[in-house]
Amino acid sequence: MSAVMLSSKPSAARSSPVARDTEALLEVLRELVAEVKGLRQDLAQRRAPTPTLSRTDRERLSRLLPAIAGVYGSDSFACRDLVDDEAAPALRLVTAGLDARSLGSLLARAIVHVVDGYVVERAGDELHVNLWRVLRSRESTPT
Repeated sequence: MSAVMLSSKPSAARSSPVARDTEALLEVLRELVAEVKGLRQDLAQRRAPTPTLSRTDRERLSRLLPAIAGVYGSDSFACRDLVDDEAAPALRLVTAGLDARSLGSLLARAIVHVVDGYVVERAGDELHVNLWRVLRSRESTPT
C-alpha cells in the first residue's frame, strides 16, 4: 500500500509533471479571469449613457415630466396628446411653443436619463406613432 501512496512531502508533489501542469493551468485561468474582469469594466464604461441633454433640455423636462406624470400617471401617451387642444391645462402650459415632433425628439433624448426623479420610457407604438411613459425613477441621483 505504501508503494501506491503519493509522497507526503510537498516538494515532491509540486515537482511532479501533473502538479506543474496544474499550476500552469491555474496561472492561465487567473490571467483569463483578470482579462475578463478588465473587459467587463471596459464594456460597462462604454454602456454608460453619454450626456445628451443640454441645460435647456433639462429645464424643459423638469417642467414637463411632472405635468405629464400628473395627468397620465404611468399610462402611455403620444406626443400629439400633449399638444392637443383638449389636453389638460397643465400640459398646455408646459408645452406652449412646442409641437409634437419636437416633444418626441426631446423625450427620445431623455430616455436614459433621470430628470428630477422621473425617467422617460418608450412604451411601443400605435398606428406608427411612438407611445411614451413617464415613471418615477428608482435611482436617487440624476444622470
